Amino acid sequence: MTSRISLALAIAFAIFALIQLNDPDPLLWVLLYAAAAAVCALDAFNRYEESLTLTMFGICLATALYFAPAIADWLASQNLAELYGEMKAQKPFIEETRESLGALLAAAGCFYIFHKNK
Repeated sequence: MTSRISLALAIAFAIFALIQLNDPDPLLWVLLYAAAAAVCALDAFNRYEESLTLTMFGICLATALYFAPAIADWLASQNLAELYGEMKAQKPFIEETRESLGALLAAAGCFYIFHKNK
């Protein structure tokens, strides 16, 4: 029997990976989301791999922390709604904030898989 939440996470992260194909730097993000999708899919079909899950959690968390300083710049900006708008070359913190939050979501998904199997 599959875990519905794990399967839903796997599908969501697979969609995230596909969306990243048109990104200026797709390799990192496609791989990150595809690997998070794989962790969730393995769990959904009762093939949980603790070492893979913890490794991916660490990679996703490290990626989120790497881009996290941009969140402070975004929070200090005059218009927080810019996060949902168009990218601007003079405001790279918008893309980096999005990337940090995306990596944090992937880390949270991996953490969920680890926690549910403990």
